[in-house]
Amino acid sequence: RTGPMKVHRVPMPSHNDGKWRTYTNVIFANDTLLIPSYPDVSPELDRKALELYSKLLPDRRIVQIEASSIIQKNGSLHCISIQVPKLDTNSK
Repeated sequence: RTGPMKVHRVPMPSHNDGKWRTYTNVIFANDTLLIPSYPDVSPELDRKALELYSKLLPDRRIVQIEASSIIQKNGSLHCISIQVPKLDTNSK
């Protein structure tokens, strides 16, 4: 698809406690999108992020993963999956 890029703003919880929570630290896994949730900070923003991704990616299954404990280690979903090796289906 060609044409102008469209930007959609994704809500971002407060970082007053020094933890940078974001809903863009996601994992695309086949037909599923895993998005973080932070119910201890903002259930309303969790709902808005879920609604936005569901609207923008209607052909994907959107799954929220509670990430409050992960964010305390200064990362989120994509961060913890970065070191997972790619499966080489061509090797014997």
